[in-house]
Amino acid sequence: MAKRLLFNVEDSLHSKLKQRAAREGVSLSALCARLLEESEEREPETQDEPVAELFEPMLYATLPLNILRDELQRVANTRMENAEKRSRMMKINFEKIFFYFLLVVVSGSIGYAIKPETKVDEKELVSKYENQQRVCTAAMHMMADISKKNLYQPKTKKDWAIERMMRN
Repeated sequence: MAKRLLFNVEDSLHSKLKQRAAREGVSLSALCARLLEESEEREPETQDEPVAELFEPMLYATLPLNILRDELQRVANTRMENAEKRSRMMKINFEKIFFYFLLVVVSGSIGYAIKPETKVDEKELVSKYENQQRVCTAAMHMMADISKKNLYQPKTKKDWAIERMMRN
């Protein structure tokens, strides 16, 4: 089955193709079809690979992490505008960060939930508090005694005599 193709080409190229078709004794459409077939046979590896379709940004929240990583690579390799590309990459990165944050929160709450609860003995707690109070009071009395000895020392008779001699 044949299909009809319409091309917009420069006038100079059109005239060159028309002259070549006249030289070879074929129609212009036959020449163009043969040239297209020849280029297809020579360079089959230069065909564009089908680009995998990108997911809609609204679906990013539902995708697993491995698919989000693949989507990030596909977005980086597309030929869309930089603003759109940046926007999509930011949305994907936000979903990845949210996933990791959620992972940390869930693991922390599970760890807290399975933490063994230690039972506190009230009598032991009261005895520790009383012992602490006793030690603190003893330390305060010791400090008061030391400060009295160091701060105030009455002058001896000898000190008074030396001071009187220095004044005269």
